[in-house]
Amino acid sequence: MNLELGRGYIDYLEYQNGHLTIGGWMFLKDQKFDSFRLKINNISLAEIDLIEREDVQKAFPFMQNALKSGFIFSSAVPEEIFSDWAEIEVLGIQQGREIARISIIYRSDFHSSLQEPPIKLMQRVANADNAMVYWCRALKSFGEFLEAVREHCDLTSIESLLDWGCGCGRVASLFLKHTKISQVYGCDIDKEAVEWCDKHLPSGHFSAINPYPPTHYSDNMFNIVIGYSVFTHLQQDVQFRWLQEMERIIIPGGLFFASVHGDFATSFATPQVQEAVRKNGISDSSLDQNLNGIAPEGYYRGVYQTKGYIFREWEKYFRIIDYRERLMGNFQDLVVMKKR
Repeated sequence: MNLELGRGYIDYLEYQNGHLTIGGWMFLKDQKFDSFRLKINNISLAEIDLIEREDVQKAFPFMQNALKSGFIFSSAVPEEIFSDWAEIEVLGIQQGREIARISIIYRSDFHSSLQEPPIKLMQRVANADNAMVYWCRALKSFGEFLEAVREHCDLTSIESLLDWGCGCGRVASLFLKHTKISQVYGCDIDKEAVEWCDKHLPSGHFSAINPYPPTHYSDNMFNIVIGYSVFTHLQQDVQFRWLQEMERIIIPGGLFFASVHGDFATSFATPQVQEAVRKNGISDSSLDQNLNGIAPEGYYRGVYQTKGYIFREWEKYFRIIDYRERLMGNFQDLVVMKKR
């Protein structure tokens, strides 16, 4: 059964001595939960009452279900479960029925041997002010990209992958550690983050790039390109320029996986943004201050666009073979494109 993806995050995940502790929040805009249920590999382990999360209510003041949205599970889990990747699900329960879910993949050694970036780099790439939140975000994004890539190609056939907008290697580090892709690249306009990757992820290939294409990469260089929350910050004309560049550097038949703020994300935006999206298919006029001093002034935006707009405009560059609403972080949509 395909359950609705709830709005929320897992922001605490710790496994020690056979004991799992997991915390976070989830809500639906139009339905209330009675409780939360924990499942691992589709096996129910526990059910708990809702916890108040004042920080979530503050972030979503107009969402009536945001306050009672929290959960903290503490449960014994055999060590062999997490010796390989396992799926952890938190499900929203209403009158005994599962009506919504958030999930994350996990294995106990997922970031062993990987160093943690400085807090300032974590904040820029994941809005995380501590390592626990950073790694939870990393696991979530890596698992979502990994699932999507596996659905559309044979993972063992991939020779080269580019993480476009890699930051300090949040996702690229896990592709390096947990896949057999021989050439993993990353690029970003954040030179400091790229330099950190160069020093601490020596098996990868990381480069600083300019905010506008072209890049230094060769034609037809990559089997796969992934981009998490990059188009969500690029104006319409800059999006077109980067789509053209990706078409150049991806091999014929290669795939481009990119997230966007689609219709669901737009429903959380301001009325002005929602009106612009309804009128134009895209809203790209709102400034985002998160990369002040790194991106050129006025470059970094908060951008929202409709599924219809994306099919109409992006099909000029790629063939769109899949569109997954709310897949990335249970908030952003994932667009899967194939080079003709």
